[in-house]
Amino acid sequence: MPRFRTLFASLLVLAVFFVAGRASAQSISVNNKTSLVRLAADGSIVTKRQINPEAVNYADCLANQSIQISYVASGADGLKTLEVWAGQQDCKPVAARSGTTQQCWRPAGNLPGAQTGTITIPIRNILKKRVTGSDVVDATNDPSVCKDIALSTYSLYFMWFQGTGTEPVGTSDQVDIPVKTQGPSPLSGLTVAPGNTRLIVTFAATGEAGVTDQQGVRVYCDDKPTSKAPTTRNVVTCADTGTSTEDAGDAEVDASGVDAGCTTTTETTSGGGECSSSALLPVTQDGGAPGLPDEKYLCAQLGGNTGSRVVVENINGAALENDKTYAVAVASVDSYGNVGGLGDPTCATPGATTDFWQLYRDSGGQAGGCSSEGAPIGGLVSMIPVLGAIAAVIRRRVRRTEK
Repeated sequence: MPRFRTLFASLLVLAVFFVAGRASAQSISVNNKTSLVRLAADGSIVTKRQINPEAVNYADCLANQSIQISYVASGADGLKTLEVWAGQQDCKPVAARSGTTQQCWRPAGNLPGAQTGTITIPIRNILKKRVTGSDVVDATNDPSVCKDIALSTYSLYFMWFQGTGTEPVGTSDQVDIPVKTQGPSPLSGLTVAPGNTRLIVTFAATGEAGVTDQQGVRVYCDDKPTSKAPTTRNVVTCADTGTSTEDAGDAEVDASGVDAGCTTTTETTSGGGECSSSALLPVTQDGGAPGLPDEKYLCAQLGGNTGSRVVVENINGAALENDKTYAVAVASVDSYGNVGGLGDPTCATPGATTDFWQLYRDSGGQAGGCSSEGAPIGGLVSMIPVLGAIAAVIRRRVRRTEK
């Protein structure tokens, strides 16, 4: 009896090992999940971005890049095949790969069953949602699959199948690929202020009605805008001094608080406000997503996600000119490297800044052009350096004249 029990136990152990061996005979393991090799359309290795390097963006898809995956497999024989399926849900259940509930597709053909191997899968094939049949998808000539994908995860499932069986056997593996091809919305709050041979471009910062994912800003300029809308400004003229200045609505009074005889007129000017530019209109790329103007119109860039101000000093290698009107538009870049569409352009004209009251207001003054009432002591004190600078300029000019 003891011998029988010992024999039975031995056979049971062998059966367990036999069943376990059959269950784990087929296996596959991807060994470069954390650093997938990216290949250009010509087969060369692509240097990936520092931010979100494993993610696929619109430019990657439009350039028809591929992903190269290395794996280790075991258990191959003449009756078994190694397949890869793509989808945004679990592709292991047969219902996800066939019938009316199919949600997965094949981005590549059968894999070699060698112990070690690599497979190169076009990005477009991973993104092409073909949900009928088991034929291999070929979307390499279809850039439209690149368009307007919000942040998503596409997974590749590596699975063994035996004969005509529809259920995977052995162990499988999975590679998750983040994808975002949808660029950020246009930046809001764009203003363009003129400076001396420069333009000061400001826009809403991230989190302040601006885009939520911003890792840079591109500024585009056109020195030949097709048209521009006229703008108006208030000009205050004081009869007692003959001084004219732009006014933002402050009352003009003398030191006693009595109207000093200043009058406000509205003038129509050009060179500012909304305008149009044939060079800065949003264009459509091959995949249908909004594109950007020619790189020669790129006049400034801002990196990071904290800035809201850019100074433009040249365009296409040439310095900006005073009294010349430029159209300006901006686009945001997100952390995936997607560039958003251009907002409406705004026109501005650089010019020499010599207006005393503008300098005064920039230094903290708040009163109008003819009055000192309402100007805080701090603002007047802050004018001392400005007055000194103006006096120095005048002295230098006088000395040049005397010489």
